[in-house]
Amino acid sequence: MMHDIFIDFVNNSKNECLLKTEAHFAMHKQSWFSTFEKHFQAVCTDIVKAQDESVISAISHLEYAMKYTNFLNRRYVAEVWVYGDGWYLNNGQRMIGEYDVSLLFVNFDELWDKLLAERKRYIGKVSAQEVTSLMIDALPKFYSYLASIVRFAIIDCVDKKPYIDILKNDVFKVRVGDYMSKTEPVFTQKKKKDAEELADWFSERLDYDYVFEDCAGLDFSARDFSYTVLRYIQFRRAILNNANLQFCSLIGTSFYRAQLENCRLDNSAIFEADFSYANMKNSSLVSVRGRAGMQNKKHWQFVGFLPVSFKYADLTGTDFTDAKLAGADFTNANLAGANLSDADLAGADFTDAILDGADFTDAVLDGAIFTGAPPKGVDTAILKQRAPDTAEAKSEPIVFSGNICTRAEFMHHYVMEMDGGAYLPKVPKGEDTVIVNVSGSGLLNKIDYDTRSEVISDRLKLLLEQYLPEYIFVPIVYYDAAKTEQTIFWRFKPPLCEDIQAVYRNDGVVSHISYPITNAPIVFSMRSPKGIRSIVCRMAVAESVLRRSILGLKFTKISDWAVSEPT
Repeated sequence: MMHDIFIDFVNNSKNECLLKTEAHFAMHKQSWFSTFEKHFQAVCTDIVKAQDESVISAISHLEYAMKYTNFLNRRYVAEVWVYGDGWYLNNGQRMIGEYDVSLLFVNFDELWDKLLAERKRYIGKVSAQEVTSLMIDALPKFYSYLASIVRFAIIDCVDKKPYIDILKNDVFKVRVGDYMSKTEPVFTQKKKKDAEELADWFSERLDYDYVFEDCAGLDFSARDFSYTVLRYIQFRRAILNNANLQFCSLIGTSFYRAQLENCRLDNSAIFEADFSYANMKNSSLVSVRGRAGMQNKKHWQFVGFLPVSFKYADLTGTDFTDAKLAGADFTNANLAGANLSDADLAGADFTDAILDGADFTDAVLDGAIFTGAPPKGVDTAILKQRAPDTAEAKSEPIVFSGNICTRAEFMHHYVMEMDGGAYLPKVPKGEDTVIVNVSGSGLLNKIDYDTRSEVISDRLKLLLEQYLPEYIFVPIVYYDAAKTEQTIFWRFKPPLCEDIQAVYRNDGVVSHISYPITNAPIVFSMRSPKGIRSIVCRMAVAESVLRRSILGLKFTKISDWAVSEPT
């Protein structure tokens, strides 16, 4: 009962902190975009330099990776990795830099501290390790704001140096997500693409297959793509004059500098779509839907939609009748002769837009922004004065300029340790299966690793056996006679590696090792002169364990003896 009350507190507090993050992002998004563009340009410069020096070859993936080993130490950075065609299986993968996202995690930190304080009221019912597990579950929600930043800020960088000088393979993708796990391809570029083949494929009107497809620069004039899901596609600089895009899903689709004269987009969903610098003369956007922000203002479900952008677009004679475009960005757009009657344009930004002959009859303009005198008939009392985005994101990029890792970071090792002082009932030493009688031990579902008995939980064993397929796990049965319940744990002493030079802490746990390590499995043991066993694993294993909210253990990075000489 008390635990259920705590979970309700967690959910309410998490929702509150995510809503605060959404408000921060909505207010300062332009600062984030600007900061990211500077960072991305610096990263591209370093990649080109590394390729010129033959440190890395042509790349297929550039990834902004969230590593749990960083975030659980409250180090809020996105690591920038590059990969070849083999992606995670490519031994040429390298970390190229970092991007500071700490301001996106201010409220995450606040939530963490709040839960740690609150748990003390539950008199031992909620452990600090459970709080850590809950924070791991919340991490991807906060990190999803970075995907939004990268997806929209990168467009201004990909048509100019140094990005265009990077040696890329036939298909190149920019991704955001977990390190060596689930990622979102926020940008795709292909060297080989054919307008006829793509048009035939789109005519099949598949549900999810076209997301992030690269159609940049292709000619789709007069094509009928109506009733098609074309979310997040790159129609950058494409030609779509006289095309039919009615009743389409165009969420996040980029029409940056595209030709869209006399194009029909009526009744389409255009949330987050980018029409900046596009030529849209005499096009029809009747009853399109593209309201900015969160649809549910009280309950966070996902990152709020960014405003539909018509910046610098030529919208001469375009029909926006009954369009739902609250918060849309029309700055510097040419709306001469456009029909915006009955449109919902609350909070839309018309700064420096050309409005000669534009019709705003019965349009909703509450909080809209205009430069100088608003159009005739608009009630100035409902308008809003433009407030400059003076608050900087203050998230300066951290880039390893000219210092790309010469040994792949993914080969680094971590020691697996217990997190917390509570132990399971003691298990007799040996290699045999044993039954341990317990009485009401509440720890069996709260600990996945116990160093004293050298045992791991069943769910941790299911993961580790993927990395140690030939290792034989011996079961330990904890039996509660009063409840007639049993819980399975497993003895875990991975293969011992004794030929690695190492330094150990005072408590006998390994702290430094000498690279390179050869002929060692991905998970292995080391033994100190005091006889203390350390379980060591590669970074990929540590990340895989942590993202699954395994309880009662932590990973400490082992230093390189050659780089950081121990004292």
